Amino acid sequence: MKSLRKIPLSDGCFAKPARVWEPSLFILISALLLQVILAGGFAQSSAQQESAETGVGKVFYFASPLQTLDEEWSVLVTPTQDDTAVKLFRLKEDGTGDKVGEGTVSVGELFSYTGSEDERCYKLIADKPVAAVLCGGKTNEPIGWGRGATFYPDVEGDFVGRSFNLIPMSEYTDVYFVQDAEVTVTDSSGNIVDQWFAFKNSTKTVHMIPVANPCTIESSGDVMVFSWWNDSATQVPSTEGSLVGKRFFVPQLGTGMLGQRYPGFVLVFGYEDADVTAVSLKDERTIFTTTVRKGEYKYFYNLTEVTKQDSMFFYEDLFISSSGLIGVWSSGSEGSYTLRAMGDDIFFVAGVDGEYVFYVPARAYLFAPDNMKVTVNGEENSLNRDQYLELKTGDYVVDSEKPVIIEIIADPGSSVAGGAAPHNDWGNVLLSYSYIEPTEPGGKEEIDYLTIGAAVAIVAIVAVIILRKIRR
Repeated sequence: MKSLRKIPLSDGCFAKPARVWEPSLFILISALLLQVILAGGFAQSSAQQESAETGVGKVFYFASPLQTLDEEWSVLVTPTQDDTAVKLFRLKEDGTGDKVGEGTVSVGELFSYTGSEDERCYKLIADKPVAAVLCGGKTNEPIGWGRGATFYPDVEGDFVGRSFNLIPMSEYTDVYFVQDAEVTVTDSSGNIVDQWFAFKNSTKTVHMIPVANPCTIESSGDVMVFSWWNDSATQVPSTEGSLVGKRFFVPQLGTGMLGQRYPGFVLVFGYEDADVTAVSLKDERTIFTTTVRKGEYKYFYNLTEVTKQDSMFFYEDLFISSSGLIGVWSSGSEGSYTLRAMGDDIFFVAGVDGEYVFYVPARAYLFAPDNMKVTVNGEENSLNRDQYLELKTGDYVVDSEKPVIIEIIADPGSSVAGGAAPHNDWGNVLLSYSYIEPTEPGGKEEIDYLTIGAAVAIVAIVAVIILRKIRR
């Protein structure tokens, strides 16, 4: 029997006797190592990746508007890199789809697709990051273009930033200052449209911004960029950049319909128990205070006075602060103080770790970017990648294994505002998550040969080390 040697370490202690390495142990370690690598164990944690909502990505889901004045709608895609390949698919209920458009675009160019209102759900994929805007077709120049209300992502996909490439949806485009900053607005030809300095917690409208044409906004400090129009609605990102947070610049959105004024709504959704305060950006007076519980929401109507200029109505901007995590919506109305009369627009639901709290004024579409279980108001649904659920009017709490895309479609005219025709003729920036793979509907994920090669190389190195130990 061989005697065991004590091997001195640098601190004067002694190592434990070495154990004999068995081949079966090598196989087990190699298999576990390979699984960790292929699962992305050495990359950013999956929890961080999955929870990062973004306005710039490689995959977007959306439902087309219910009805438009032009009877057409458009989706416009702006690339962040040259030679970006874009494909658009019309989805079927079983998660398969038909390709309806494709193209290759570079920075400064647009990929666009115009559809009719009898088509419904779509998936947009790109091989490089892009931003996308869905337009409902309210205006006739150009056809299919919609104004509406939306916050724009910066070039990295965050809703707070210093560099924005955007296609303004409206001549009423505002910059909110999260920090003191100097801002420069430039059109696609490189001409300076506007330039100014402003202090933190202030806002300014860019009156000469080029509507429906690409432009850039550069800032020396953190800002948020927002377009709006009467009778629109939108989700409101927090000043932290995510859609759920504790501090929000909140534009109030009213309605001017047939020369009459209808005030708007502000909705607060609880993702934690929270005390909430809203103040006016104009003079810092308190507008409301409330408490919202997790899984519940409250809404407020006709909060401040209004001024009129031509046919547009201007309300005071608010600043909302909260002791806990909340989501915020802002919306116009059409002839009623009930939420059913929310502005005729399309927008998206904020969420935290796969939990979503929201109200559906007309209908909504929930898209599954991966195979997962989704619980809707206590009822569990098993969805495959690219399948979707249609949700009717009502209150909802959704829990999902991974983040999902939920698009709200308002439809006020059918039961309010004197029975006017229902329209969803505004627009919004599309939302994505960084974990979503750019796969074609019904297709398989592309094999990452680089990752597999790295995994095999590391396993081979481990094998050599272990075999040497065995021979000793």
